[in-house]
Amino acid sequence: MPQKTKLLDLWFSENLSDGEIYKYLITKTRVQKETKKHTLYLTEFENRGVGYILDNKLKFTASDEFMFYEPLIHVPFIQSQQVKNVLIIGFGCGASIRECLKWKDIEKITVLEEDKEFYLTNAEYLADIHQNTYMNKKVDIIFLNLEEYLKKFKNKYDLIILDINCSFLNIEDNSLLDKDFFSNCYSLLKKDGNLSFYISELHIDKDEVLRKKIKILKSIFKEVILYTSWIPSICKNLTFILLSKNSKGKKYTIEEISKFIKTKNIGKLYFINEHSFIGLMNPPIYLQKYDLAS
Repeated sequence: MPQKTKLLDLWFSENLSDGEIYKYLITKTRVQKETKKHTLYLTEFENRGVGYILDNKLKFTASDEFMFYEPLIHVPFIQSQQVKNVLIIGFGCGASIRECLKWKDIEKITVLEEDKEFYLTNAEYLADIHQNTYMNKKVDIIFLNLEEYLKKFKNKYDLIILDINCSFLNIEDNSLLDKDFFSNCYSLLKKDGNLSFYISELHIDKDEVLRKKIKILKSIFKEVILYTSWIPSICKNLTFILLSKNSKGKKYTIEEISKFIKTKNIGKLYFINEHSFIGLMNPPIYLQKYDLAS
């Protein structure tokens, strides 16, 4: 966590890899909170504004969180073009709700969050991020985990968004993102439903853990699409995964995407338009080289 390096200076340091450290000068700590599952810091950085530190890792800053949330949310909306009911697993900072509500056709957003104290803390202190959209009448917050929810409800969704702090590529962290979890998500999707989530930065060389997990996903879902977005504040190229339940993703023209966004999106976008969407759907060679069919 933050560590002093000289008198009156407080720095947040994070190891990006062996031999790499990223540091930010903290000018103010707004919130320091420990909940049942998480440790949360909300700080103000000298050059990046508000910083959101979760479980000792910088998730984003207010200056560039749109580079994370717009690809996570709007890519599946544009790819599907028929999203009305969304399940968000994990409240996060509330930005997933904010972005979903930018679409005209959205009818209902259900949010599952196990840690009520975490939700209350973020709801109170992250208004600059979520803009109080969690209070919208279309949003329903439920304090259950996925297994508990499945026992009580039989709803079906057009889209599931995972906004949870759990490592997909950590082979020792199989408590959540395992085959059973994704099978349960599959059961909650409608016929042409999609699931979107993010994983950590991938190395240029093939990651064998990812290949094995992609194989598991392919045994459940019809299609697996990888795309990536550079997040300056964390100095990483985060990878996102879009899973499709039944049909292969349609290839849209720039004109079709532009028309859909202009007629269906009612909020301001800072990252996604027809050109950036096409770019995201055509990722770098090192992602293309993953054998998603194996």
